[in-house]
Amino acid sequence: LRISFYRCTIESILTYCCTVWHSSCTATDKKGLQQVVKTAERIVGCPLPNLSDIHSSRLLTRRPQRQTSCRTPHTPETPSSPPSPQAD
Repeated sequence: LRISFYRCTIESILTYCCTVWHSSCTATDKKGLQQVVKTAERIVGCPLPNLSDIHSSRLLTRRPQRQTSCRTPHTPETPSSPPSPQAD
C-alpha cells in the first residue's frame, strides 16, 4: 500500500514534466530531490528508482508524435507598423 501511495502521489509530483526541467537542474537541486526519494525508500521499505533513471526512461518512452501534415492555418499578413495618415 505504501509503494502504491509513493508511485501515485510522491513520484508523480516529483517527476511531473521531468523531461523538461531535469536537464536544467543544478547538481544541488538533483541532490535535494534525490534525498526525498531516499527518505521515501526508508518509509516504504524497498528500493525505489532514482530520478535520473526515471528521467531517462521517460525520454525513451515519450517521444513526440510526428505530424502527418505540414499544413498550418493561413493567417493573413499584418503590417509591421500602422499605416501613416493620408493628407487630404
